[in-house]
Amino acid sequence: HRQGVDRHLIGLQILSEMSGESPKPAFFTDKAFIESKKYVLSTSNISGGGDSSPIWGGFSAMYTEGYGVCYLITNDRLTFSIAAYHNYPETSTAQFKRALEEALIEMRELCLTRNVIYIGRS
Repeated sequence: HRQGVDRHLIGLQILSEMSGESPKPAFFTDKAFIESKKYVLSTSNISGGGDSSPIWGGFSAMYTEGYGVCYLITNDRLTFSIAAYHNYPETSTAQFKRALEEALIEMRELCLTRNVIYIGRS
């Protein structure tokens, strides 16, 4: 989310809370900061290496209008678990899956046409 800065900001917020500083720094009570923590797309890589267990799970979206996506990367495949709440009419795991498949196919085709996928030694 936001190019990975969310983890750093959460870390700073936790440090601030642990310090007991009062009042909280204005940055952490700013509306923009609070809104920036609303993760409509929440992802997690659960890859564990070449001999990792094929048994794995997923997690739900953090917000009703969002998605939760777990992904597993192995040498020969990408596996995804896509979750969304059924009671929110604007989310659809089927549509998300189709869009993800299309994007992955486009990326594969782009890489193959540009001859940038190297297998083995380069």
